[in-house]
Amino acid sequence: MEKQEEVTTFYSLGLEELAMALGVINCGDLGHSLLTTVYDKLTEEKIEERLTSASHSLMARGLVGITNNSTPVLEKTFEQALFPLAHFDHLIHLSLVQKKEQLTSTIHIRKNISFSSHSVDAGVIHLLEYGNYSDLPSFLGNLFMDSQKNNDGIKLDVDNSITPLILSRATKETKQKNIEEIFLSNNWNQKQAKNLAEDISKQIMRGTIVYGKVSGDAQLENLEDIPRQMLWILKGKKRNWVFQFPSTDDNALGSVLQIDKNSFTEIISNFLA
Repeated sequence: MEKQEEVTTFYSLGLEELAMALGVINCGDLGHSLLTTVYDKLTEEKIEERLTSASHSLMARGLVGITNNSTPVLEKTFEQALFPLAHFDHLIHLSLVQKKEQLTSTIHIRKNISFSSHSVDAGVIHLLEYGNYSDLPSFLGNLFMDSQKNNDGIKLDVDNSITPLILSRATKETKQKNIEEIFLSNNWNQKQAKNLAEDISKQIMRGTIVYGKVSGDAQLENLEDIPRQMLWILKGKKRNWVFQFPSTDDNALGSVLQIDKNSFTEIISNFLA
C-alpha cells in the first residue's frame, strides 16, 4: 500500500474531553447534549465532576491552558478543529465498508475555509480530523483510493440505467452470476455487467459520500431533511468504480465511471463545487 499524504490534524478524545472543550468555545449546550445522550441519568453534579476531570486530562495533553485571568483557553489548532462542529454550512455523511467492518463519520464543512471529520469508536472515543477546505478532496481520496489503476476517466455508456436501488440489490447477492444478471436486466452490455459483477463479488472496499448544504440554524439541522447528492464508490480487485447520483432516492438515475486515484480526487472536487 502506498504511503498516504497526510492532510489533516488528528485528535482522539474521550466524550467528556470533547464536551468540556466545546464549552470553552461557548458551545456548552452542544457539549452537554453529547453527554446527556450517553449518560442520561447522571446528575448535574456528576456531569461537572466528569468535566473537571476531563479538563485536567486536556491540560496534561497540552490542549488546554489557563490565561492570566484564570480562564481556560484551547490550543489554537485544536480550537480550529472544534469550531466546524458547531458552525458549518455543508455536511457530508460518509460510510465505508472494508473486510466486513464499517466506518461512519460526519464531516462538518465551512466551505472555502476548513472541515472537521467526526467519528466515534467503541461508543465513547471521539475521533476528530481537521484540515483546510482545499484539502478535503485529497482527504476523501486517501480514504477510498490507495492505488493507481489503468482505468483513468473511462466513462461507461450505460444509458443512465443505474440507481441506488440496483446497486443495493447487487451488493446483497453473494454469487457473481446473480449480480451480473441484475445489471443485464437493467440494459448493461455483457462485458460491463460481468466486470462490475466481478468487482462487487471480489470487492476490497465500498462506500458512500452523501453531501448536502445546510441552511438556517446548523445545530438543529438533520442531514436526512436537507437536499443531498451522493457518490457510491467501489474498489474492486481489478477495477475502481464511482457512481454519481443527484439525490439519495432509491430510483435516482446516476452516471458511471471507472477511475484511478487522480481522477477520483478530480470527481470529488467537482462534486463539492
